[in-house]
Amino acid sequence: DANVSYSPRKIVVDNMGLMYVTSGNVNTGALLIDGENTFLGFYGINAIKETFAVMVEYMWRSILTDEQNAQSAYSFQPTEFNNLFWSSDRFVYAVSPYSATIQSPVVKLNAVGNNVFPSGAAFGDMALSRSDEQLAQDMPIFADITVDGDGLFTILDMHNGRLFQYDAECNLLAVFGGLGAQQGLFTSPVSIAADSR
Repeated sequence: DANVSYSPRKIVVDNMGLMYVTSGNVNTGALLIDGENTFLGFYGINAIKETFAVMVEYMWRSILTDEQNAQSAYSFQPTEFNNLFWSSDRFVYAVSPYSATIQSPVVKLNAVGNNVFPSGAAFGDMALSRSDEQLAQDMPIFADITVDGDGLFTILDMHNGRLFQYDAECNLLAVFGGLGAQQGLFTSPVSIAADSR
């Protein structure tokens, strides 16, 4: 949309020089831009859960006029990506804010932008069997993701200051960190990186 301002937040570049760019107010995936600065389209998107409420809204929106749709109070929109990571296995890993309407706030996108993580994989506090009420109280904000050379990936929950580490099959291996001023805790974490060790 020409009315949406371009405000890039994160750029990752793959082995062929293609740029994957997250931009504020863009919830249709990452912008895919080639080395000549040509916009190629959108890459990946946070798929919406097909719940009963979503199906009812879709049905109503299909029969309402554009004016009536514009006045509708309901809207199930995908959320934008918070961060991206291009790994040596040639996948793009992405994290988004937690939302009850999207299928997953953590995705591993293949070359055509489809999530290849197992359906129903849970991440962060969702993997710890916390109730929706507990999740709403301590809403996780997945701010970053990194992948090491062994395929282990770690996501950062910026709101609670915790790091969640998984193997390539999405099995939770470790949870560490937290908010605080002592060793092993963080005051305001915003990003994460992994080195060879």
